[in-house]
Amino acid sequence: MRTYKTFSDPVDAAFVIAGRLLALLGFATMLLIAISVVRVTAAHAMQGWTTCHAAGTTVTSISGRDTNTAKMISIMTLPDAIEACQRNEDLKGAALRKCADKAMRGGDYSTGPVVTVWANCETGTLTAESTHMSAIHFKFPIAGSCAGYGEAAIEAFKTLCPSYKGKIEEDQ
Repeated sequence: MRTYKTFSDPVDAAFVIAGRLLALLGFATMLLIAISVVRVTAAHAMQGWTTCHAAGTTVTSISGRDTNTAKMISIMTLPDAIEACQRNEDLKGAALRKCADKAMRGGDYSTGPVVTVWANCETGTLTAESTHMSAIHFKFPIAGSCAGYGEAAIEAFKTLCPSYKGKIEEDQ
């Protein structure tokens, strides 16, 4: 059986009720904020090293923007692998899952290959390497083509060095 506290002073009762309402509202507000942050984070994940023909990656960290030691780390997630298999092979069902699993083999079960990109925003250079490729180096400006990872390098450099004043892309 539940017992209720009685108040002889209506002001005490008002404060207790107000406090409980505020606590309830605070909890509800925090819950709504948490839900909105999760939704925004999932919906707006930053695209990492992504080429026109291979599976993309999702950024996990960026440090040193606009410095000579800018760094971006990204991983291939299962959704990245699935998207690439759908885009390149137009697969569905079990064939799609098999393709995505194959793409993910460079990492562990939950993440695929890790791509690390370093940029020197003073000299206009960028280096990228992953568990599937040895280091490749770029000195800007470069051609923005699919061949030779030009498009991916340009996008990564723009992300790491947004204030770079030099030319990034060669004239077509």
